[in-house]
Amino acid sequence: MSYTVKSLLPATVIHDAGRPDSPSDAVTIIGFDVIDTSVLAMTVEGKDGQLSQFPLWPTVRISTQYGESLTGDQLLMALVQAGVVNEIKPPKPRVEFHNPPPQVRMVQLGRVEVYTITAAVVFLLWVVLSAL
Repeated sequence: MSYTVKSLLPATVIHDAGRPDSPSDAVTIIGFDVIDTSVLAMTVEGKDGQLSQFPLWPTVRISTQYGESLTGDQLLMALVQAGVVNEIKPPKPRVEFHNPPPQVRMVQLGRVEVYTITAAVVFLLWVVLSAL
């Protein structure tokens, strides 16, 4: 599942909040990628205008007008509560199976069927190998 912001959201991203000398970037947040209940990455536009995916590790902190030093999950929750994001649901599968697949039954072949199939396979192999 993904979320996009309704209007561009300027933010400051601190790469590792546990280190006092950690680098920070000024970015513009465009969207978030979510799997299950965890925010994995956010799509950002850097100062150079290039779009990139920014992985949201547990040590990453984001400061915006919606909160200071938030994790990706906390920021997305604040944005959803403020109503400034659009949820993008994945498309439905092209084919929907309404009927379960048919059950496979094991059929025991009789002696005549086994000999007939074996003879046919041996004959076909003989024909193919003799043509070489």
